[in-house]
Amino acid sequence: MPTDVVVRSLLGVRLEEPEEIPADPQTPNFEIAGFINREENRIVVAQKYKSEYRRFTMAHEIGHWVLHPGTVYHRDRPITGGERANSNRPIIEQEADLFAAELLMPTKVLSQNFENVFGGRIDGATPGNLARLAIGSGRSEIDLARDLRYRAMVVADLKSFRSVPIVPLSTRFGVSTPAMAIQLEDLRLVT
Repeated sequence: MPTDVVVRSLLGVRLEEPEEIPADPQTPNFEIAGFINREENRIVVAQKYKSEYRRFTMAHEIGHWVLHPGTVYHRDRPITGGERANSNRPIIEQEADLFAAELLMPTKVLSQNFENVFGGRIDGATPGNLARLAIGSGRSEIDLARDLRYRAMVVADLKSFRSVPIVPLSTRFGVSTPAMAIQLEDLRLVT
């Protein structure tokens, strides 16, 4: 379901999408990509960012709305989805990120898509998996074996597998490559 439909129809919240959100005079260097304001019953998401960043930002703001009912006003910097890897972020930000990831890349749907395309988990310890991935991505097996995040990002953006053209998972789900890579890791679809 599109995130704007979730905001307007399911939550009954007013959605505003200006080109840019002005900085707060008290924190002029804090670029604002989105915010919630419960007193005014609205969620605001700036349009100046890439569509996949806007989608993740909106889903993140929905997460704050649903998970943190005591939060009256909250604003966020631009969110790509890759921030999920930073465990030093405040817990409410991590919770909103996880909510956004599940809203945009639901476990069941993503796992089913992954199984249909790849036939099962991509395991860095299995040479056959890496050979097929290397052929489809034009990357070396050594590079793919070395780093999980790199391998997950390659899989997230892969345009062909076993010589068959595919829609990259990041494109299919409308998220950034890092957001998809982290979700693939979290679900252990890429190990």
